[in-house]
Amino acid sequence: MQVIQITSLTGHSPYDITICDISYSNCSVVATGVVSAPVTVTVPTLLQSATQLILLITDSIGCKYFEVLNCITPTPTPTITTTPTVTPTNISCNCITFVNNTSTDEGYGYTDCDGFNYTYKIGPYSYVYVCGKDPNVFGGPVTYSMGSPCVANTCPFPTTTPTTTPTTTPTNTPTITITPSITPTISLTPSNTVTPSITPTITPTPSITPTITPTPTYPYVFDPYVYLVPEPQDTTSLTDLGSYMFNSGATSFLGWGNGGVPSTSNYSNDLNIYIHYSGFTGGSGNFITDVSTLKGYIRQLTGTGTDSYGCIQHQYSFNSIELLTTQINPNIQYFYTLWIPLNAVGGSMTNMTVDIGYNIPCSTDIVYNAIPDTILAATNVVVSSGAVIPSNVYRVLWIDPTCLIPSSVPPPSLSSSLFFKGNTKT
Repeated sequence: MQVIQITSLTGHSPYDITICDISYSNCSVVATGVVSAPVTVTVPTLLQSATQLILLITDSIGCKYFEVLNCITPTPTPTITTTPTVTPTNISCNCITFVNNTSTDEGYGYTDCDGFNYTYKIGPYSYVYVCGKDPNVFGGPVTYSMGSPCVANTCPFPTTTPTTTPTTTPTNTPTITITPSITPTISLTPSNTVTPSITPTITPTPSITPTITPTPTYPYVFDPYVYLVPEPQDTTSLTDLGSYMFNSGATSFLGWGNGGVPSTSNYSNDLNIYIHYSGFTGGSGNFITDVSTLKGYIRQLTGTGTDSYGCIQHQYSFNSIELLTTQINPNIQYFYTLWIPLNAVGGSMTNMTVDIGYNIPCSTDIVYNAIPDTILAATNVVVSSGAVIPSNVYRVLWIDPTCLIPSSVPPPSLSSSLFFKGNTKT
Protein backbone atom coordinates (compact mmCIF):
# COMPACT_ATOMS: atom_id res chain seq x y z
CA MET A 1 0.00 0.00 0.00
CA GLN A 2 1.38 3.43 -0.97
CA VAL A 3 0.78 6.46 1.27
CA ILE A 4 1.85 10.11 1.21
CA GLN A 5 2.60 11.89 4.48
CA ILE A 6 2.12 15.65 4.57
CA THR A 7 4.03 17.05 7.53
CA SER A 8 3.13 20.74 7.33
CA LEU A 9 0.27 22.85 5.99
CA THR A 10 0.15 26.64 5.76
CA GLY A 11 -2.94 28.41 4.57
CA HIS A 12 -6.59 28.62 5.61
CA SER A 13 -7.80 25.42 7.22
CA PRO A 14 -9.61 23.14 6.82
CA TYR A 15 -8.06 21.52 3.73
CA ASP A 16 -9.26 19.01 1.13
CA ILE A 17 -6.71 16.66 -0.44
CA THR A 18 -7.06 15.09 -3.91
CA ILE A 19 -4.77 12.69 -5.83
CA CYS A 20 -4.88 12.41 -9.67
CA ASP A 21 -2.93 10.58 -12.32
CA ILE A 22 -0.73 12.72 -14.57
CA SER A 23 -3.35 12.81 -17.36
CA TYR A 24 -6.12 13.85 -14.93
CA SER A 25 -8.35 11.06 -16.17
CA ASN A 26 -8.60 9.59 -12.66
CA CYS A 27 -8.91 11.86 -9.61
CA SER A 28 -9.93 10.88 -6.08
CA VAL A 29 -10.58 13.01 -3.02
CA VAL A 30 -8.61 11.20 -0.32
CA ALA A 31 -9.21 13.53 2.65
CA THR A 32 -11.59 16.37 3.52
CA GLY A 33 -11.81 18.80 6.39
CA VAL A 34 -8.15 18.36 7.36
CA VAL A 35 -7.46 20.90 10.09
CA SER A 36 -3.70 20.60 10.46
CA ALA A 37 -0.62 18.52 9.66
CA PRO A 38 0.75 15.95 9.92
CA VAL A 39 -1.68 13.92 7.89
CA THR A 40 -1.19 10.68 5.98
CA VAL A 41 -3.27 9.86 2.91
CA THR A 42 -3.46 6.60 1.01
CA VAL A 43 -2.89 6.54 -2.75
CA PRO A 44 -6.13 5.24 -4.38
CA THR A 45 -6.03 1.65 -5.61
CA LEU A 46 -6.39 2.69 -9.27
CA LEU A 47 -3.30 4.90 -8.97
CA GLN A 48 -1.04 2.52 -7.01
CA SER A 49 0.93 1.56 -10.12
CA ALA A 50 1.21 5.09 -11.57
CA THR A 51 4.72 6.43 -12.18
CA GLN A 52 3.55 10.05 -11.85
CA LEU A 53 0.84 11.55 -9.65
CA ILE A 54 -0.65 14.98 -9.02
CA LEU A 55 -1.20 15.94 -5.37
CA LEU A 56 -3.76 18.77 -5.01
CA ILE A 57 -4.45 20.55 -1.72
CA THR A 58 -7.31 23.06 -1.48
CA ASP A 59 -7.73 25.36 1.51
CA SER A 60 -10.96 26.83 2.85
CA ILE A 61 -10.85 30.00 0.68
CA GLY A 62 -10.37 28.01 -2.52
CA CYS A 63 -6.63 28.43 -3.00
CA LYS A 64 -5.09 25.34 -4.54
CA TYR A 65 -1.53 24.00 -4.44
CA PHE A 66 -0.32 21.36 -6.91
CA GLU A 67 2.68 19.06 -6.63
CA VAL A 68 3.74 16.73 -9.48
CA LEU A 69 5.10 13.51 -7.96
CA ASN A 70 7.42 11.68 -10.34
CA CYS A 71 7.56 8.28 -8.65
CA ILE A 72 10.59 6.05 -9.03
CA THR A 73 10.67 2.44 -7.86
CA PRO A 74 13.93 1.77 -5.95
CA THR A 75 15.46 -1.53 -4.94
CA PRO A 76 12.86 -3.48 -2.92
CA THR A 77 13.26 -3.53 0.85
CA PRO A 78 11.79 -6.76 2.33
CA THR A 79 9.39 -6.51 5.26
CA ILE A 80 9.77 -8.86 8.23
CA THR A 81 6.50 -10.71 8.52
CA THR A 82 5.17 -13.99 9.83
CA THR A 83 3.43 -14.64 6.51
CA PRO A 84 6.06 -13.87 3.84
CA THR A 85 3.74 -13.69 0.85
CA VAL A 86 4.53 -10.18 -0.51
CA THR A 87 7.77 -8.23 -0.88
CA PRO A 88 6.66 -4.58 -0.63
CA THR A 89 8.37 -1.90 -2.68
CA ASN A 90 9.39 1.51 -1.40
CA ILE A 91 8.29 4.40 -3.55
CA SER A 92 10.22 7.66 -3.59
CA CYS A 93 9.00 10.72 -5.42
CA ASN A 94 10.81 13.52 -7.21
CA CYS A 95 8.58 16.49 -6.52
CA ILE A 96 8.30 19.12 -9.27
CA THR A 97 6.25 22.26 -8.63
CA PHE A 98 4.00 24.02 -11.10
CA VAL A 99 2.04 27.15 -10.20
CA ASN A 100 -0.85 29.12 -11.66
CA ASN A 101 -1.20 31.90 -14.21
CA THR A 102 -3.85 34.55 -14.89
CA SER A 103 -5.83 35.95 -17.81
CA THR A 104 -9.03 37.90 -18.22
CA ASP A 105 -12.28 36.26 -19.29
CA GLU A 106 -14.17 33.77 -17.14
CA GLY A 107 -17.00 33.60 -19.71
CA TYR A 108 -14.76 31.65 -22.07
CA GLY A 109 -13.35 29.46 -19.32
CA TYR A 110 -10.33 31.62 -18.52
CA THR A 111 -9.26 33.99 -15.80
CA ASP A 112 -11.59 36.46 -14.12
CA CYS A 113 -9.11 37.85 -11.61
CA ASP A 114 -11.65 39.55 -9.35
CA GLY A 115 -9.85 38.73 -6.13
CA PHE A 116 -10.15 34.97 -5.97
CA ASN A 117 -12.62 33.67 -8.57
CA TYR A 118 -10.84 32.61 -11.78
CA THR A 119 -10.56 29.68 -14.12
CA TYR A 120 -8.23 27.92 -16.53
CA LYS A 121 -8.58 25.63 -19.54
CA ILE A 122 -6.58 22.39 -19.86
CA GLY A 123 -8.12 20.57 -22.84
CA PRO A 124 -11.01 21.28 -25.14
CA TYR A 125 -13.65 20.29 -22.57
CA SER A 126 -11.86 20.44 -19.17
CA TYR A 127 -11.83 23.60 -17.02
CA VAL A 128 -10.14 24.31 -13.73
CA TYR A 129 -11.01 26.69 -10.88
CA VAL A 130 -7.88 27.83 -9.13
CA CYS A 131 -9.61 30.04 -6.56
CA GLY A 132 -13.05 29.29 -7.92
CA LYS A 133 -16.56 29.00 -6.56
CA ASP A 134 -18.22 26.81 -9.21
CA PRO A 135 -16.33 23.59 -10.15
CA ASN A 136 -18.75 22.67 -12.94
CA VAL A 137 -18.43 25.47 -15.53
CA PHE A 138 -19.12 23.93 -18.92
CA GLY A 139 -19.37 20.55 -17.19
CA GLY A 140 -15.63 20.35 -16.48
CA PRO A 141 -14.22 18.94 -13.23
CA VAL A 142 -11.69 20.65 -10.96
CA THR A 143 -8.44 19.08 -12.04
CA TYR A 144 -5.14 20.87 -12.75
CA SER A 145 -3.45 24.20 -13.47
CA MET A 146 -0.08 25.94 -13.63
CA GLY A 147 1.25 29.52 -13.92
CA SER A 148 1.72 32.63 -11.76
CA PRO A 149 -0.20 34.19 -8.84
CA CYS A 150 -3.49 36.00 -9.13
CA VAL A 151 -3.07 39.72 -9.76
CA ALA A 152 -4.98 40.54 -6.58
CA ASN A 153 -2.51 38.45 -4.57
CA THR A 154 -5.34 36.53 -2.93
CA CYS A 155 -3.93 33.20 -3.98
CA PRO A 156 -0.14 33.46 -4.35
CA PHE A 157 1.54 30.16 -4.92
CA PRO A 158 4.96 29.28 -3.54
CA THR A 159 7.97 27.74 -5.18
CA THR A 160 9.47 24.52 -3.91
CA THR A 161 12.84 22.88 -3.45
CA PRO A 162 11.69 19.27 -3.33
CA THR A 163 13.64 16.50 -1.61
CA THR A 164 12.80 12.93 -2.46
CA THR A 165 13.57 9.64 -0.75
CA PRO A 166 12.23 6.17 -0.07
CA THR A 167 11.46 5.54 3.61
CA THR A 168 13.01 2.63 5.41
CA THR A 169 10.02 1.94 7.65
CA PRO A 170 8.39 -1.53 7.31
CA THR A 171 5.29 0.03 5.73
CA ASN A 172 7.34 1.54 2.87
CA THR A 173 5.80 5.00 3.30
CA PRO A 174 7.33 7.82 1.20
CA THR A 175 7.25 11.05 3.19
CA ILE A 176 6.56 14.22 1.24
CA THR A 177 6.12 17.55 2.99
CA ILE A 178 3.84 19.96 1.14
CA THR A 179 3.07 23.57 2.06
CA PRO A 180 -0.02 24.51 0.00
CA SER A 181 -0.14 28.04 1.25
CA ILE A 182 0.22 31.70 0.54
CA THR A 183 3.76 31.74 1.89
CA PRO A 184 6.66 32.04 -0.60
CA THR A 185 8.41 28.79 0.34
CA ILE A 186 7.56 25.13 0.86
CA SER A 187 9.01 23.03 3.65
CA LEU A 188 9.90 19.52 2.55
CA THR A 189 10.75 17.06 5.35
CA PRO A 190 11.44 13.52 4.11
CA SER A 191 11.97 10.68 6.53
CA ASN A 192 15.58 10.20 5.34
CA THR A 193 17.94 12.95 4.14
CA VAL A 194 19.17 12.66 0.57
CA THR A 195 20.55 15.18 -1.89
CA PRO A 196 17.60 17.16 -3.33
CA SER A 197 17.12 17.25 -7.06
CA ILE A 198 14.55 18.63 -9.47
CA THR A 199 16.20 17.09 -12.52
CA PRO A 200 13.73 14.89 -14.47
CA THR A 201 14.79 11.26 -14.65
CA ILE A 202 14.09 11.10 -18.40
CA THR A 203 16.84 12.40 -20.69
CA PRO A 204 15.49 15.41 -22.66
CA THR A 205 14.82 14.69 -26.31
CA PRO A 206 15.81 16.55 -28.37
CA SER A 207 18.82 17.96 -26.54
CA ILE A 208 18.54 21.73 -26.49
CA THR A 209 21.08 24.21 -25.14
CA PRO A 210 19.27 27.55 -25.31
CA THR A 211 20.88 30.83 -24.37
CA ILE A 212 19.12 33.40 -22.24
CA THR A 213 21.43 36.32 -23.06
CA PRO A 214 19.57 38.70 -25.43
CA THR A 215 21.65 40.06 -28.28
CA PRO A 216 19.21 42.32 -30.17
CA THR A 217 21.23 42.79 -33.38
CA TYR A 218 24.51 41.10 -34.25
CA PRO A 219 24.98 38.25 -35.20
CA TYR A 220 21.34 37.67 -36.16
CA VAL A 221 20.27 37.98 -39.79
CA PHE A 222 17.70 40.67 -40.61
CA ASP A 223 14.36 38.86 -41.07
CA PRO A 224 11.39 41.19 -41.79
CA TYR A 225 8.64 38.62 -41.09
CA VAL A 226 6.34 37.88 -38.19
CA TYR A 227 5.51 34.20 -37.53
CA LEU A 228 2.05 32.90 -36.55
CA VAL A 229 2.23 29.89 -34.18
CA PRO A 230 -0.98 27.81 -33.74
CA GLU A 231 -1.05 25.60 -30.63
CA PRO A 232 -3.78 22.89 -30.91
CA GLN A 233 -5.89 22.49 -27.77
CA ASP A 234 -6.93 18.83 -28.02
CA THR A 235 -5.87 16.59 -25.15
CA THR A 236 -3.38 14.49 -27.14
CA SER A 237 -1.55 17.52 -28.55
CA LEU A 238 -1.35 19.21 -25.13
CA THR A 239 -0.11 16.03 -23.44
CA ASP A 240 2.60 15.52 -26.07
CA LEU A 241 3.66 19.16 -25.94
CA GLY A 242 3.68 19.25 -22.13
CA SER A 243 5.76 16.07 -21.89
CA TYR A 244 8.28 17.46 -24.39
CA MET A 245 8.56 20.76 -22.48
CA PHE A 246 9.01 19.00 -19.14
CA ASN A 247 11.56 16.51 -20.45
CA SER A 248 13.50 19.28 -22.22
CA GLY A 249 14.03 21.28 -19.04
CA ALA A 250 11.24 23.90 -19.08
CA THR A 251 10.71 25.17 -15.55
CA SER A 252 7.61 27.41 -15.61
CA PHE A 253 5.83 27.00 -18.98
CA LEU A 254 4.54 23.84 -20.69
CA GLY A 255 2.39 25.45 -23.39
CA TRP A 256 -0.57 27.81 -23.23
CA GLY A 257 -3.12 25.00 -23.03
CA ASN A 258 -1.22 23.46 -20.10
CA GLY A 259 -1.14 26.58 -17.93
CA GLY A 260 -2.04 29.80 -19.72
CA VAL A 261 0.18 32.78 -20.50
CA PRO A 262 3.74 32.22 -19.20
CA SER A 263 5.23 34.20 -16.35
CA THR A 264 8.49 36.09 -16.69
CA SER A 265 10.27 33.35 -14.72
CA ASN A 266 12.82 31.71 -17.06
CA TYR A 267 10.72 33.16 -19.90
CA SER A 268 13.32 33.29 -22.69
CA ASN A 269 14.66 29.80 -21.98
CA ASP A 270 11.21 28.17 -21.81
CA LEU A 271 9.96 29.92 -24.98
CA ASN A 272 13.13 28.87 -26.81
CA ILE A 273 12.42 25.25 -25.85
CA TYR A 274 8.78 25.70 -26.92
CA ILE A 275 9.58 26.92 -30.46
CA HIS A 276 12.00 23.99 -30.93
CA TYR A 277 9.12 21.50 -30.57
CA SER A 278 9.08 19.24 -33.63
CA GLY A 279 5.28 19.42 -33.89
CA PHE A 280 5.53 23.02 -35.10
CA THR A 281 7.17 21.76 -38.30
CA GLY A 282 3.76 20.25 -39.22
CA GLY A 283 2.48 16.83 -40.17
CA SER A 284 1.98 15.52 -36.62
CA GLY A 285 -1.61 15.03 -35.46
CA ASN A 286 -3.26 18.45 -35.21
CA PHE A 287 0.10 20.18 -35.71
CA ILE A 288 -0.62 20.38 -39.42
CA THR A 289 1.40 23.22 -41.01
CA ASP A 290 5.06 24.20 -40.76
CA VAL A 291 5.06 27.45 -38.76
CA SER A 292 7.92 28.82 -40.89
CA THR A 293 5.39 29.23 -43.74
CA LEU A 294 2.80 31.08 -41.61
CA LYS A 295 4.35 34.53 -41.80
CA GLY A 296 3.58 38.12 -42.69
CA TYR A 297 5.85 40.90 -44.01
CA ILE A 298 6.76 43.71 -41.59
CA ARG A 299 6.61 47.11 -43.35
CA GLN A 300 9.96 48.91 -43.23
CA LEU A 301 9.02 52.12 -45.03
CA THR A 302 8.13 55.19 -42.99
CA GLY A 303 4.57 56.44 -42.91
CA THR A 304 1.44 54.49 -43.81
CA GLY A 305 0.61 52.38 -46.86
CA THR A 306 -1.38 49.28 -47.74
CA ASP A 307 -0.43 45.63 -47.60
CA SER A 308 -0.83 43.01 -50.34
CA TYR A 309 -4.52 42.63 -49.39
CA GLY A 310 -5.22 46.38 -49.57
CA CYS A 311 -5.36 46.79 -45.77
CA ILE A 312 -3.85 49.84 -44.05
CA GLN A 313 -0.33 49.12 -42.79
CA HIS A 314 1.86 51.37 -40.65
CA GLN A 315 5.65 51.26 -40.44
CA TYR A 316 6.89 48.24 -38.44
CA SER A 317 3.45 46.60 -38.34
CA PHE A 318 2.93 43.31 -40.16
CA ASN A 319 0.68 42.74 -43.16
CA SER A 320 -2.36 40.46 -43.21
CA ILE A 321 -1.63 36.76 -42.63
CA GLU A 322 -4.35 34.52 -44.10
CA LEU A 323 -4.71 31.22 -42.25
CA LEU A 324 -6.63 28.71 -44.38
CA THR A 325 -8.90 26.06 -42.86
CA THR A 326 -6.66 23.44 -44.53
CA GLN A 327 -3.65 24.66 -42.53
CA ILE A 328 -5.23 23.68 -39.20
CA ASN A 329 -7.90 21.26 -38.00
CA PRO A 330 -11.06 23.39 -38.38
CA ASN A 331 -12.94 21.27 -35.83
CA ILE A 332 -10.81 22.06 -32.76
CA GLN A 333 -9.58 25.14 -30.92
CA TYR A 334 -6.13 26.65 -31.36
CA PHE A 335 -4.34 29.31 -29.36
CA TYR A 336 -2.27 31.66 -31.53
CA THR A 337 0.89 33.59 -30.71
CA LEU A 338 2.78 36.03 -32.96
CA TRP A 339 6.61 36.03 -32.95
CA ILE A 340 8.22 39.31 -34.13
CA PRO A 341 12.00 39.60 -34.79
CA LEU A 342 13.20 42.62 -32.83
CA ASN A 343 15.62 43.71 -35.57
CA ALA A 344 12.68 43.90 -38.03
CA VAL A 345 10.91 46.61 -36.00
CA GLY A 346 13.80 49.05 -35.64
CA GLY A 347 15.51 47.22 -32.78
CA SER A 348 13.04 48.23 -30.07
CA MET A 349 9.38 47.62 -29.27
CA THR A 350 7.08 48.29 -26.33
CA ASN A 351 4.04 46.56 -27.84
CA MET A 352 2.06 46.04 -31.06
CA THR A 353 -1.73 46.00 -31.32
CA VAL A 354 -3.40 43.37 -33.52
CA ASP A 355 -6.56 43.03 -35.64
CA ILE A 356 -8.16 39.58 -36.18
CA GLY A 357 -11.17 38.67 -38.32
CA TYR A 358 -12.95 35.96 -40.29
CA ASN A 359 -13.47 35.37 -43.99
CA ILE A 360 -12.19 38.58 -45.66
CA PRO A 361 -8.96 40.60 -45.41
CA CYS A 362 -8.99 43.69 -43.19
CA SER A 363 -11.90 42.28 -41.13
CA THR A 364 -11.91 42.91 -37.39
CA ASP A 365 -14.99 40.95 -36.30
CA ILE A 366 -12.93 38.91 -33.80
CA VAL A 367 -10.98 41.86 -32.37
CA TYR A 368 -9.84 45.35 -33.39
CA ASN A 369 -6.63 46.92 -32.09
CA ALA A 370 -6.19 44.23 -29.40
CA ILE A 371 -3.46 44.97 -26.84
CA PRO A 372 -1.17 41.99 -26.08
CA ASP A 373 0.26 41.34 -22.61
CA THR A 374 2.27 44.49 -21.96
CA ILE A 375 5.03 42.93 -19.88
CA LEU A 376 5.79 39.99 -22.17
CA ALA A 377 5.55 42.09 -25.35
CA ALA A 378 8.53 44.08 -24.04
CA THR A 379 10.56 41.01 -22.98
CA ASN A 380 13.14 39.41 -25.26
CA VAL A 381 13.03 35.77 -26.31
CA VAL A 382 16.32 34.51 -27.72
CA VAL A 383 15.72 31.66 -30.19
CA SER A 384 18.76 29.51 -30.87
CA SER A 385 19.49 27.61 -34.07
CA GLY A 386 17.50 24.51 -34.96
CA ALA A 387 14.09 25.98 -34.12
CA VAL A 388 11.13 26.03 -36.51
CA ILE A 389 11.75 29.77 -37.07
CA PRO A 390 15.11 31.47 -37.75
CA SER A 391 17.43 32.09 -34.80
CA ASN A 392 16.93 35.66 -33.65
CA VAL A 393 15.77 37.85 -30.77
CA TYR A 394 11.96 37.91 -30.76
CA ARG A 395 9.08 39.60 -29.00
CA VAL A 396 6.05 37.33 -28.58
CA LEU A 397 2.49 38.74 -28.58
CA TRP A 398 0.12 37.04 -26.08
CA ILE A 399 -3.55 38.05 -26.40
CA ASP A 400 -5.43 35.96 -23.88
CA PRO A 401 -8.18 34.77 -24.27
CA THR A 402 -8.90 36.49 -27.60
CA CYS A 403 -6.37 34.35 -29.48
CA LEU A 404 -8.20 31.15 -28.52
CA ILE A 405 -10.18 30.58 -31.72
CA PRO A 406 -13.00 29.54 -31.86
CA SER A 407 -13.79 30.84 -28.38
CA SER A 408 -16.83 28.71 -27.55
CA VAL A 409 -16.89 25.15 -26.15
CA PRO A 410 -17.49 22.80 -27.82
CA PRO A 411 -16.00 24.72 -30.76
CA PRO A 412 -17.98 25.12 -33.98
CA SER A 413 -16.27 24.01 -37.16
CA LEU A 414 -14.23 26.84 -38.70
CA SER A 415 -15.67 27.41 -42.16
CA SER A 416 -13.59 30.34 -43.44
CA SER A 417 -10.06 31.74 -43.33
CA LEU A 418 -8.72 33.72 -40.40
CA PHE A 419 -6.85 37.00 -40.95
CA PHE A 420 -4.24 38.37 -38.50
CA LYS A 421 -2.83 41.88 -39.07
CA GLY A 422 -0.54 44.15 -37.07
CA ASN A 423 -2.18 47.47 -36.31
CA THR A 424 0.25 49.81 -34.52
CA LYS A 425 3.73 49.29 -33.09
CA THR A 426 4.83 51.32 -30.07
